[in-house]
Amino acid sequence: MDKSSKTELKMISLIIFVAVLLVMIGGWFIYVTNSTPSKVTIGDNQPDISIKKNQEFMINLVSNPSTGYSWSVNDNYDKSVIGLVSNEFKSADTDLVGASGHDQWTFNGLSNGNTKLEFTYGRSWEKDPAQETVKSYNVTVQ
Repeated sequence: MDKSSKTELKMISLIIFVAVLLVMIGGWFIYVTNSTPSKVTIGDNQPDISIKKNQEFMINLVSNPSTGYSWSVNDNYDKSVIGLVSNEFKSADTDLVGASGHDQWTFNGLSNGNTKLEFTYGRSWEKDPAQETVKSYNVTVQ
């Protein structure tokens, strides 16, 4: 093989290497920009929630059931747009009796649309609660 052929072969190898590298970087970029986190955690003061279809989101609300108060979800949200996956109480990381924790509500986006989620913090046995807190969230599934 003469010197010209070796140089040409090196140049072709370099072009192929750069092309493969660019394809790999492009594929990674498309994956990163189009990937959706499997579960989104919503903050206490985040009233607008936007998720993709089949994506889960979790709402954490500070709760202290030892006082008789607990969170309940109002049943008037559109169940064709989002579905309740689970609800559980997570106690605080402490040995203190009566310490507060978090109620974790997990929902799943079922179909495109909008709905309103409302949670009420109160005592279930009180008919006219004097102290009741309501948290509202506007949910959009795209």
